[in-house]
Amino acid sequence: MRSLGLLLLAVAVLGGCGSAGQTQSTTGAGPPLGSVHARLCYPRGVPLTMACRSPDGQWTVEFGSGPGTQLILTRVSTGTRTEGYSSHDSCCADIAWALPHRLFFADGNHTFALDPTKGRARFVAAFSDFYASPDGAWVAGYDSPPRLQPQFAALVNVANRSCVLFPGTRNYVGPHAPASGFSRDGKYVVVSKSSGRLTRYRIASLNDPCPTE
Repeated sequence: MRSLGLLLLAVAVLGGCGSAGQTQSTTGAGPPLGSVHARLCYPRGVPLTMACRSPDGQWTVEFGSGPGTQLILTRVSTGTRTEGYSSHDSCCADIAWALPHRLFFADGNHTFALDPTKGRARFVAAFSDFYASPDGAWVAGYDSPPRLQPQFAALVNVANRSCVLFPGTRNYVGPHAPASGFSRDGKYVVVSKSSGRLTRYRIASLNDPCPTE
């Protein structure tokens, strides 16, 4: 995944927009107009020791100091601390807050959503890299399959976990494809190809269901 990130970040020449409709394509590493996502807590350069506050200011999340990896949630109004999630592996990546205080993160190739008021993480998708929409309604991402295995890249409805595939192959959404994300009006998802080319799909037009095990 690091090599993919370097490839995508290396593309720095902006191109033009395509025709309106289902897709709109651009090129370049900079985000197209309207490409947004839930705010990442720990982008490059931000220390992992800092607490990260939710958009409504009611909660913070930070890494715990116990064995394994822990995500500690704190209710700001009372200072009450609870363990939101724990893992024996090297968790957690792509930690992000969506409105008003829904937390998203990846543990290996599993993406979870966590509502601090309920205190339980819920599996959302089999993504190792992802972006959540700012309102927390959608998660778009992909996995990193073993060599010769098919890539899995899709859009998931967080409420019911319904899943639809992106057209074609080599689709990437997440911090390793930093220009990807969602349109500001919430109607499109912006997907990056390995070449750095960006394609914008209308969410309502995606109807190819994900395979089931």
